[in-house]
This record gives sequence, C-alpha cells and structure tokens, in this order.
Amino acid sequence: MQAVRQADPELADELHRENTQHPYTVSGLLGWRKGTVPTPEMSFHIRLTGLTAKVNDILQCLTGTGGIFSAGQTLMLDYLPFRIAESAPDADGGRNYSDLIAAGLTRAEVNVLDFRFRSPTLFKSKDKTQPLPLPELVFRSLSERWNTFAPVMFPEELLRFAEECLAISAFNLKSLPVPLKEGVLRIGSIGRVRFRALNADRYWLSLCHTLSLFAGYAGVGSGTGYGLGQAEVPLPKKKEETA
Repeated sequence: MQAVRQADPELADELHRENTQHPYTVSGLLGWRKGTVPTPEMSFHIRLTGLTAKVNDILQCLTGTGGIFSAGQTLMLDYLPFRIAESAPDADGGRNYSDLIAAGLTRAEVNVLDFRFRSPTLFKSKDKTQPLPLPELVFRSLSERWNTFAPVMFPEELLRFAEECLAISAFNLKSLPVPLKEGVLRIGSIGRVRFRALNADRYWLSLCHTLSLFAGYAGVGSGTGYGLGQAEVPLPKKKEETA
C-alpha cells in the first residue's frame, strides 16, 4: 500500500477503504515454513495480482525497471531485509476476463471442480466466521468479486446452482489459526477440496469453471488483500473429467 501511495495516492486511498471488494490480492511469503530462520541463500516468492486495468498498470510500474518491486531492490518484511532477485509476470503472462470465459466454456462438460487453498481461507457468513469451503460460500465469494470488476456480469441464479447442485465429493483440509489485529484469532482452512456437479448443466458448469479459474487471481473468501484465500485450481486428469 505504501508503494501504491507513492505512485498514485488517490488509488491507494481507494484500495484502503473498508467494506469494499478489493481489486488486488497479495500473498504471504511463499516458500517459508513456520519455525524456519531465513538465511541469505534461501529464495522465497510473493505474488501480487490485479483485477482492474488501473491496478495492473500500477503493478507494471512497481515491478518494472527502477520500480520499488523491481530486481535489485530491497524489501523490508517483518523487520528483515529481502533483496528482490527477480520480478516477472506469471508463466502464462496473466489472463483477462475474456480468456477466463473462453477457458470455462471449453470445460463445460467437466463435472468436477478442484480447488487447492494455499493459505488459510475463511468466509463471513451470518455474522460468523466460517472456515469450511462450502460450495455456496466459495462461489458466492467469487461471483461477487467477478460481478464487481468483470465487464460481463454473471446471473444471480448461479449461486442457486452452486448451493443446490454442487456437492463436496472429496477433501483434504487442515484448520489453521490466523492472527489478526489486537490479538484476535480466526480459523481458516488450507488444503484441497473437490466439488462435483449433481446436475451436469453445461451452461452453469461453464460459469462455475470460469469462476474457479478466476480464483487463482481473485482469491477466495475474506482477507485476500493480506495473504488469505490464495487458491490454485489444478486441472483434473482425463479419467476424472466425466461423470
């Protein structure tokens, strides 16, 4: 946020507002394990994503030559100095919303959706914190974020499909406490979950697959602006792709 403020104070104020959908995600220190003492020869990663053109433009400036997050710069994290060895886009070069819709359409016949939560994932539901990635919570989170930033909105009925027609068919999850401000702890889930469609409707499945791919950029649930809800969507093997 300090880096964005130096480049665009007005955007920084916009991103800092509470009770809004944030058009970015920031990961934690990827590759670090609890109890590990960093040494100079160790390498770690941080992943930043932007969900709007304006945020992406700022990220390009910050990671480009001479930017605060460019190679050779020093970044202070938890009072420790880290030297940025490399700053590069994702291997796929990033995707726009049209790319995600097209990819979702190609998977319309696949009736399973796999998620891997790399950082604690939790949801705000009925004034409570829900750590379990139930299908209606996962797809409500993704749908709300999509409809806030994408040029094409998805219908509200998609949430009904997720609630009534998607079921958890496999999972390997672990609970993990998340320390927040003033010593408050919240419980999140990390690990894998698989949803299976009980009604293999091609239209609704194509939208669900689009949102599942979107999860890799938008994150899932609460706290995606400070490292929570980092998600990956591994593609199933061919033998798993049909009912």
